[in-house]
Amino acid sequence: MASVLVMSAGPCFAAGPTITTEADLQFGRFLAASALPVRVTVSTNGGRTTDNGVLLAGESPQPAQFAVSGVSNAIFQASISLGFSGPSGVNLESLTATCGAGSTFTSGVLSGCQFSPAGTATIHVGGTLVVDAGRSSTSVSAFNAITVQVSN
Repeated sequence: MASVLVMSAGPCFAAGPTITTEADLQFGRFLAASALPVRVTVSTNGGRTTDNGVLLAGESPQPAQFAVSGVSNAIFQASISLGFSGPSGVNLESLTATCGAGSTFTSGVLSGCQFSPAGTATIHVGGTLVVDAGRSSTSVSAFNAITVQVSN
């Protein structure tokens, strides 16, 4: 796991914002029992859905989770990218992300985030895999790199 932290121009901080990776995005085990490519999606709340005859097995899926701390009540945005390392025939199609009610994720930027009065926030990242027909996997996880920019 690796996290990258970048602070933009904005308010002065005694100590810059921090980010801690609490969980990697886990798609779990599955078998693509179809003559067509299939999709496996893990939502930001941990639910897992599939299409075209994917058989799910074992291992609980989970979204990536990041704890971010900064200035009390400050508004921030997060630029999110995902480096994916999966087996041959398994490709990352898209990402989803949330940092609470009202947040939006477009083109890799999560906006509408706000630190709590205690100066904390949590970011969840989900995604969708496209799996070649008939491909099985023992386990698929994703390596996450997240950049947080804080502004008021």
